[in-house]
Amino acid sequence: MITSTQNPKLKLVKALLAQGKTRHREKRIVLEGRRLILDVMQQGIQPDFILHRPDIEIGIETAPLIPVEPHLFDEISDTQTPQGMLGVFPMPDLPIPEEATLLVALDGLRDPGNLGTIIRTTAAAGVDGLVLLPGTVDAFNPKSIRAGMGAHYRIPIQTMTWDRFSQGYSQDWHIWQAATDGRVAYHQADWRPKTLLMMGSEAHGLSEKASQYAANSVYIPMAHRVESLNSSVATAILVFEIQRQRGIY
Repeated sequence: MITSTQNPKLKLVKALLAQGKTRHREKRIVLEGRRLILDVMQQGIQPDFILHRPDIEIGIETAPLIPVEPHLFDEISDTQTPQGMLGVFPMPDLPIPEEATLLVALDGLRDPGNLGTIIRTTAAAGVDGLVLLPGTVDAFNPKSIRAGMGAHYRIPIQTMTWDRFSQGYSQDWHIWQAATDGRVAYHQADWRPKTLLMMGSEAHGLSEKASQYAANSVYIPMAHRVESLNSSVATAILVFEIQRQRGIY
């Protein structure tokens, strides 16, 4: 049982939860809660180890289990109501498939909860990959991980510089941006060609840099003088319409 704050595994978990640079250096992330851990393990991903309070039911037999004194566990937990179990897992690194025909690129999205919801939504819609452009929050932030509910392992997520994005996606793709002053209503656009959808934050929209790549723009009609939608909600509406037009749903 871990009884000291100086335990190396405890210190690693703290660093992974608090520091993006540690996550990317170690290529490890922390998943918290039995449901999320089991979901990812059922996808065939095994943890390095699982820390748990000794007073909870584990229900897992195929991973290294390490009990932690309750007060120490509650101190390192990233949730307001600790669930008593967390695991250190390999960071997902799925490549965007060469045959991809639908990508979503996020520009300057700073809310990790929104990002996690978008990851979950785009995975559910069958989007081929997510591109995180400069200024977007780390996809593996603990809040993003919780909101994603295991979807980080189901869809390719690639962080890119503008140079890499320009080299890979500025040609051969129909690039659209979502904007409140877009030119075409989203349900009237033709989404059947190879499509890259660029989404910004609700507060700021796309940056000037990102807008330079988008030759087309769409808007979502809204009633009662509502001016905008949360980025994750808008993304959900758009990607499911794209897949509807393509006969996926």
